[in-house]
Amino acid sequence: MEERFDCRPAQWLRRLFYIHIASIVIYIVAYLFPGDVSFWVDEAVSLAIVFCLYSLGPENERYRKAAILVGAAVALTVLNKFLPALIFSTAASVLLILAAYQEYHAHSKLILGRDSNLAWKWQSLFKWEIAVDALVILLGIAVTVFTVAGSLGGALVTGILTLVAGVASLVLGILYLVYLWRTVRLMEEREYTI
Repeated sequence: MEERFDCRPAQWLRRLFYIHIASIVIYIVAYLFPGDVSFWVDEAVSLAIVFCLYSLGPENERYRKAAILVGAAVALTVLNKFLPALIFSTAASVLLILAAYQEYHAHSKLILGRDSNLAWKWQSLFKWEIAVDALVILLGIAVTVFTVAGSLGGALVTGILTLVAGVASLVLGILYLVYLWRTVRLMEEREYTI
């Protein structure tokens, strides 16, 4: 007789929440103390995210797709560490955008019947993610152009774009954590009422 995997989405979503908190701390530490150790710890945390997302797969297939995409992005990031190439980092970034799409829509579907407002917010968060990613790409282009041109005005524009991209990324990360925590709470309520 085949046993069904006990998903308990609130449990896995809660773990995902705490892993994302840990990834923020690791990101800050990596920024302050760059090096191989912080790189490998960051990749290990990404694999923990893969495990959580994959474990949520029985609840919604999009979680499993997100896990596979994040796992592929981790593999490309590690490959890029040993064989640096723009194609690997670009492909990893695209995979992470696609993974976010799958994850956010899975969260949205998970809570649609309980909180349609939060479900809508998950879907709109992805649109903001695309906007922030476009801003980061624009920043990369600006840095390249203004570095080649050696323009002082370009350095000012690049500085402003960097500040805007940093603030936008921070806001996006905070919204993600708030929405994820609210999703955890909704799923805990569902588990208690079943």
